[in-house]
Amino acid sequence: MNVLYPSEKMNQWRPGHSSTTRDVIQDLIVALKPYNIRLMLYIHVTDGHDFTEEEQMATGWNDPTDNYAKWNNFVNDMVTEIGNRYGKGIDGYWLDMTTEDYFQDMIDKQRLRQSLLAGNLDRVVVGNGGGGDTPASVAGGATDYEAREYYPSLDFNTWTSTENQTATVIATDGNWWVTTAVGKSDLKYSPEDMFRFTILEAGTNQNGGGMNWAVGCYVGSSTLWEDGIKIGLQRLGNYIESVSPSIKNVYPSTSYITPSGASLNTISSGIVATKSIDDMVEYIHVLNPPSVGNILILSAPKDSKVFRKALLLKNGHVVSIKQTKNSLVLTLDKSDAWDILDTVIKLEI
Repeated sequence: MNVLYPSEKMNQWRPGHSSTTRDVIQDLIVALKPYNIRLMLYIHVTDGHDFTEEEQMATGWNDPTDNYAKWNNFVNDMVTEIGNRYGKGIDGYWLDMTTEDYFQDMIDKQRLRQSLLAGNLDRVVVGNGGGGDTPASVAGGATDYEAREYYPSLDFNTWTSTENQTATVIATDGNWWVTTAVGKSDLKYSPEDMFRFTILEAGTNQNGGGMNWAVGCYVGSSTLWEDGIKIGLQRLGNYIESVSPSIKNVYPSTSYITPSGASLNTISSGIVATKSIDDMVEYIHVLNPPSVGNILILSAPKDSKVFRKALLLKNGHVVSIKQTKNSLVLTLDKSDAWDILDTVIKLEI
């Protein structure tokens, strides 16, 4: 457990440990602001296992007295200091290992919740470490949401979606932080595969948070990223931007539901769907298009919506639409073709 700013509280509990004069968290807040990126800070409140024996005694890591009161005092001092120091500069926390025994047995969850909101009552707190649909209640009220830490195989067609946020490391060394020398690690998954799974997750992610593609960076080196990471994420970003209205500020569809545990191998009719916040627009993502022809046949929408208009998102071309009580038939114009990654059809009510 290391602090990235000059910490009065850390020096009280672990004298000499906070010797930095640089405020890396503030530097990060400032660097992100021009890009309108909000900071969700990763923190860990049960990381005393890597303290020295002396530090463990000083902070109460191994002291169960009064339900680990001393450790909770230490943790809440730190979290409160961070929250008050940066205020609205920190929009949320990604709180690690909330399903582990350490967290379950040692942490006063309600007290921690109050500390997590110090300086900004609107913060969003996501707990990491659960399964795909682990409820937020597992963290005893400390978090708003839970996330799945996912290590899929290289066969992206078998990757399974989940109702919770999913976080996956994308470097070949498989670690959240850089552990290999420059030139010894690379991008593990292709931008195309990551893009298609991002779409699949958007159609399933009932509890919010979407897809978190994770990677660390080098420190104190002229090289910032592991090989392939920057260009790969730039390509992924371009793909995402091309379908932005259909996966940002949307919900999973209630017309065409993609269940938790779905994969590209199993999605019905080769599609997943999202809907606008006002529920007036459905976006059909054709990830596995028909092998022949330009006609897509779907079942009737589960929520009985009636669609009056269909357009291709990428160019605004009209898509022919025929809806009956049992089916929805969408036909591309002769000048259009299925995209090999994702054809998005916008359906208006």
